Amino acid sequence: MWFGAVGTPPHVELTSLGDTVNTAARTAAAAGAGEVLVSAEAARAAGLGDDLERRRLALKGKQEPFDVVVVTNASS
Repeated sequence: MWFGAVGTPPHVELTSLGDTVNTAARTAAAAGAGEVLVSAEAARAAGLGDDLERRRLALKGKQEPFDVVVVTNASS
């Protein structure tokens, strides 16, 4: 991942680029209305229960499926 300033004054913007950013954007785009999708790895690290809905996404640019869980207000 890369994060930094892009452009020249007076049009300088902060941006981030890379696989992590692309994966996050594509995961967010796959969420339905009112849903938050979190990687299965992040859910495990956060100690979220095993009873959450799981999905396997085919994301552009990824050769392997990306496992996520659906986090809802009831999940917290």
